[in-house]
Amino acid sequence: MSDGKLPNGTVLVADDEALIRWSITEALVDAGFAVKEASTGGEAMMAVEAVGDHPLAAIVLDLRLPDVSDLSLVRRVRAAAPGVPLVLMSAHATADDVRQALEAGVFCFVEKPFDVANMVMLVQQALDGAKPAGHRSV
Repeated sequence: MSDGKLPNGTVLVADDEALIRWSITEALVDAGFAVKEASTGGEAMMAVEAVGDHPLAAIVLDLRLPDVSDLSLVRRVRAAAPGVPLVLMSAHATADDVRQALEAGVFCFVEKPFDVANMVMLVQQALDGAKPAGHRSV
C-alpha cells in the first residue's frame, strides 16, 4: 500500500477480497496514484473522513463488504465526500442497486470480474469528468 502523495492523487480502494484490493492497488500505483486501502465499510469511512490536507482523488468501492451489504455506505461516502468520484463494483448487484447507485451519485458501476486496466481507465475518466464507455454506467 502506498500513502505518499503522487502526481495523480490518492485513490481509496475498498474491497474485502485481498487479491482484488491488491490488483487494483498495484495497477493504480503503476499509473501514478497513491492508494489507501480498506477491507470493511468502517475502514473505508475512516479513510474518507481522515483525509485532512490530502483529499481523495477518487474512490473504488465494493458494494458488499463484511459490515455493509447495501447502498448505505455509498450514501455515507457521498455525504462525507460529495465531490469525489466514486466507482462502485460488485459481483452481486441487482438492477435496483444500480439504479439507486445512480441516484446516490456514483460515477459508474463495474461488474466483477473486470479487467484491472479498465478500472484504472475508469478512475482516470472519473477524474477527467468523462462519461464511462463500455461499462454498466450509473
